[in-house]
Amino acid sequence: MIRYGDQWKKKAQKITEFLSFLEISVEQLVNAYAGTELFGGRDRAEVFAEIMSSKPSAEVVEYLDKRCTNGFDHFRGGRSGAEYAADLIISWIQEDAILSMLTSSGIVIELDGVDKLRDFLPGAQVKATSDFVVTGSCGKRKLEVAYDLTGYWRSNHKYDLRDSKYQRLINEDALVFGIAVQTVEGFILDLSSELKLKTEAIPFHHIYRKPAHSILGIDSVLQPLVEAVKTLQRIVG
Repeated sequence: MIRYGDQWKKKAQKITEFLSFLEISVEQLVNAYAGTELFGGRDRAEVFAEIMSSKPSAEVVEYLDKRCTNGFDHFRGGRSGAEYAADLIISWIQEDAILSMLTSSGIVIELDGVDKLRDFLPGAQVKATSDFVVTGSCGKRKLEVAYDLTGYWRSNHKYDLRDSKYQRLINEDALVFGIAVQTVEGFILDLSSELKLKTEAIPFHHIYRKPAHSILGIDSVLQPLVEAVKTLQRIVG
């Protein structure tokens, strides 16, 4: 039997409820893909809708597992192919919501990288890059979006990220937009200048199972989500 844990069902439910609170309809985001197909002919909107419903059919779970098992080992980690695919779909819907929210706030933003194709790409075609590019008086800037579904940032006073991602964001002079779902808060980090928060290198992270970095005191820069968006507007210009 293909493994598809409750963790992914709950994640889809939490994101749907959070976006509903922000008056962003997951149904509308999914319906935007109507009439398009994933590689192999499956209807993209139907597959996305099943994952976001938190009750995907056995047929869709089997399809996703076949699509994302062989050739995806490096990215899946301990997840089944179906669980990895669900993570991707949920993250794509989150990205579409961010595009909607920031565009309506007057920020010029677009998706970056091959992820915008919204299909399951084998490892050779996957490249590490930030989620978005924002454009303003600051020029073009990479924007990475991070989510905390559990309250980890406030309870542990830190934001963890893989060492490779941390180094890439530093090299890109990226902006980081953190969204705390439980408390509807956010933070903005501008990595083009020296961080005022302390960082800590972690030789082996017990979840990532590889080297990581912690940005300490992240709870001190959390603010209401609407204020975090205003902070981003000021930086982008």
